[in-house]
Amino acid sequence: MLDNLETLALKALRRLRVALILSLTIMTPAMATDLDHEVVFHIKSQRLDSALLEFSRQANTPVAFAAKSIGSLITPGLDGKYPARTALSALLCNSGLVYTQVGDTVTVVPTSSERNIQPCRTSSDVTHRD
Repeated sequence: MLDNLETLALKALRRLRVALILSLTIMTPAMATDLDHEVVFHIKSQRLDSALLEFSRQANTPVAFAAKSIGSLITPGLDGKYPARTALSALLCNSGLVYTQVGDTVTVVPTSSERNIQPCRTSSDVTHRD
């Protein structure tokens, strides 16, 4: 019974997280999402959903994603100064997910076979500025 309650609580938390991110996207239409701006990121290795929330906070960029599509993926993290688009791509590397941007909305979605996806760069390939 306790396991069932924990499962229900986790599902509710995931739905709340998605709703919060989507509401941030809706509530900040005046904020232009410029993924080329450079940011000093300090994102530790953690679950990808938590890393995306941290990316959103540090880059001041709303990011929408469905917790179900992310599952329990882990990201190696990111530390240094990067353009926001480079940082987001690095966090999503090897996850089977990509991001799309339409106007001020950045959305993380599963990779489709029709997309022309470039191989992701390793941390040694990503140039950061201190």
